[in-house]
Amino acid sequence: GAANMKLLNFKASNLFSLGEVDLDLNKRGLLLVTGHSNDEGGANGSGKSSLSSKGIVWTLYGATAYGDKADSVINRFADENATCSGSIDVECSSGSVFRIIRSRRPNRLTVIDLASGADISCKLEKDTQSMVDKLLGRSRETFLQTDFFGQGKAANFLDLTPKAQTELLETILPFEELTRLADSAKAN
Repeated sequence: GAANMKLLNFKASNLFSLGEVDLDLNKRGLLLVTGHSNDEGGANGSGKSSLSSKGIVWTLYGATAYGDKADSVINRFADENATCSGSIDVECSSGSVFRIIRSRRPNRLTVIDLASGADISCKLEKDTQSMVDKLLGRSRETFLQTDFFGQGKAANFLDLTPKAQTELLETILPFEELTRLADSAKAN
């Protein structure tokens, strides 16, 4: 199984549809996946997918479950010079705690060892990302498979109403991409 790690806290600023967010993930785990956004209404473009499959996955891996990356992650209502960022505190299986901070404007990936406060980032972002994958003990693909559909979540999934199941799946699986692929396959 994947190495044990705990997501402790998620902060975001001008990320997707999110303004300022500060979430304690330690107590809730990834239950927020099924959350509902009252301010944006509806299943599409709502806060729940922004928080879960988008914000958290982008902060950890630089691309969402849907493949959003680069400037597409910036909140379109934010001031054009505002920094867009996500920050997650992660406790690794070793017990060490790290803060992973990813931002656009400026484009940066930083890893801080919270015990010493030292910036342990590499010079190149791809090398820092390799380090993040090692610290987390999983790649983006593995994270999406094991942490969204891992430990006991399948049982909870079966308890949901069909509508809630669909909403949950929409936040996890790249439906838009699958639909696009199906359409282009029909066209050929």
